[in-house]
Amino acid sequence: MQQHSHRGLGGGIALLLTFVAGIAMPFVTPAEVGSLSTRRGEKAPVTGWTGLWVVLPALAGYGGLIVAAISAAVASSPSTEGTRQISSGAGAGIAVGALFAVVVAVAGAVTWFVKTNGALNRYWRSVGAQG
Repeated sequence: MQQHSHRGLGGGIALLLTFVAGIAMPFVTPAEVGSLSTRRGEKAPVTGWTGLWVVLPALAGYGGLIVAAISAAVASSPSTEGTRQISSGAGAGIAVGALFAVVVAVAGAVTWFVKTNGALNRYWRSVGAQG
């Protein structure tokens, strides 16, 4: 994209940013894709806000996992040695919470990917790229 528009991040900088501040890339990438369309006078199909499709579901998933873990801690029963043991129902709750976290995070990431790549593919087709 940077070679085409002479603006935005290049591949090396984007790779470095991914490793140093990876949370920024879900916002930076759609912002650059949207700016390609804006420069041609079209409405941006995606913006930096599209990155929330990655961040918010992941946070919600982790929140669900935390709720499941707290519920398991509350539902645990004291053993004879004075320690607490997690009941099988509480263990199942943690497993369901972990599954929920993964499913929600993956669903958000896939939604982000489809929206961002779809917009980029439409842009390349509009400038005559064959695919």
